Amino acid sequence: MAMQSSGAAPALPQAQRVMAAIADHRVLVSLVALALLPWLLPSKALAVNVLIYGVVVMGYNLLFGYTGLLSFGHAAFFGTGAYLTGIAIGRFGLPWFAAVPLAIAASTALAAAIGTISTRTRGIYFSMVTLALAQLVYYVALQASSWTGGENGLRGFTVDHVNLLGLQINFLDPVNKYYVLMAFAALAIWAQSRILNSPFGAVIEAIRENEQRARACGYDVERCKLIVFMLSGAISAIGGCMSALHLSIVPLDILHY
Repeated sequence: MAMQSSGAAPALPQAQRVMAAIADHRVLVSLVALALLPWLLPSKALAVNVLIYGVVVMGYNLLFGYTGLLSFGHAAFFGTGAYLTGIAIGRFGLPWFAAVPLAIAASTALAAAIGTISTRTRGIYFSMVTLALAQLVYYVALQASSWTGGENGLRGFTVDHVNLLGLQINFLDPVNKYYVLMAFAALAIWAQSRILNSPFGAVIEAIRENEQRARACGYDVERCKLIVFMLSGAISAIGGCMSALHLSIVPLDILHY
């Protein structure tokens, strides 16, 4: 029995070292897993959907999972990113590399407006305010049918080629589309990892654990909530931009809770 115990003892530290190495390089490990994903799932379209909704959930997790703020209104940022990407390409003829940053910036501004109001409340009241304001965005899109297509959704824009570093990539090819959109997901993963590993990341987790103690330590809790709300909205908007580029349509339901 003693010999068995001495032989098994080194296994635990080795496993811990492996897990620590994965944690230290979690962004790289995530990207490797995403690179293999389209070859493991039944279809490339399903893999693209995993990318899109994974980015949206990741943005939502920054607000709810790490800060403890339960929002019912993140569809507003997801949908706004998609709509503005489609409008910029279809109506104004902007290239995709200009439409996407514009859509993300506008969605972040919307998150700032909604966050300024909602972060003044707490608990279930915060959730209800985010839901009400997001539904307001939904009905604005419904009424602005000349811009959004109303109940029929936004159509009439298609990105068939993507120019990267002088290379023209056929975006209609499912494999090419996946890896181009994976670049957006990689940017979102890297950005969120940097946020969580920063002092600000520690502050938002402190707010989740004990808001009053964080305030007593001298942190501007309301300002931190607003900043994380904007960052969460921006990441969710990236998912909306990816959805618009993928489908070449934006259904109205994308804004519904």
